[in-house]
Amino acid sequence: MGAAGFSEAIAFSSSAHPSQSEADDNDNPLPNSWTNTTPESQTIYIRTEEISSGNYVVTPVTIQIHQTPIIENTPPDLETCDFDGNGIELFDLTPQTSLILGAQDSSKFEVIYSNENTFTNLITTPQNYISTSPLETIFFRIINSNESTCFSEGQFNLTFTDEVNCIQNEPPVLFADSREAYCPLSEIKIAENFTITDPDDTGLDFFTVQISSGYSISDDLLTLTGTHPTISTTWNAIEGKLILEPNAPATQILYEDLQTAVREIVFSSTDANISGEKFFSLTIGDGNYLPSTEHFYVYE
Repeated sequence: MGAAGFSEAIAFSSSAHPSQSEADDNDNPLPNSWTNTTPESQTIYIRTEEISSGNYVVTPVTIQIHQTPIIENTPPDLETCDFDGNGIELFDLTPQTSLILGAQDSSKFEVIYSNENTFTNLITTPQNYISTSPLETIFFRIINSNESTCFSEGQFNLTFTDEVNCIQNEPPVLFADSREAYCPLSEIKIAENFTITDPDDTGLDFFTVQISSGYSISDDLLTLTGTHPTISTTWNAIEGKLILEPNAPATQILYEDLQTAVREIVFSSTDANISGEKFFSLTIGDGNYLPSTEHFYVYE
């Protein structure tokens, strides 16, 4: 006769604990519905115990929590004109990236683009994307760089029209006319009557005011006075230039705010024996004005 085999079921219990010592003492078990208390990564301790004998083992488990980024600003559609009529236009998609990211950390999150919603084929050079359709949808995802399954996604359109239907963008018109006497060791506003008008735009990205003639690097200074919450300034002592930029990323300085700010820019000098004339240039962009040639120059 053959011997019959018997086996006895062994019962185990399992619980999770926030620390090794609490798991050893079977103290402070975590509830089934639990929220981590340490951002991004936290280790918990799993106690597995044989009920009949009380023998147990503790296993540390590290939980990785990857943040899902959000679309902080919905990017606008991009438009251009097909002046040569060839049905092919070049678009730079990268300004959309800063809008989508907003204040989120670009070292943790990235924005990817595709011309199909499956993202099978990514746009590898978004700064030079060639569109061959007068209306094309671009799909984007903002992803966690450490875990690409954590993402948010959206879309925007690229459009271009033929030359006949394009509206030409009119340039802004700047005006400032002031000639004042300066008292040594004081401050004086350089363009109290400055105006800027533009029939088809409301703002700009970058503006500079420069002492273009008579500048003394050791003594002269341009300063923005007053309160201008939408504008930040940088003084370039080498070029004698005050740079005005928008405070918020991916925005523009509104013409109304710019006009108020420029009117409150003052010139000062630490030279008690200052003499001669100073000339100032007001420029959209970063060009340097040379009075002798009446041209603007950009040095790279």
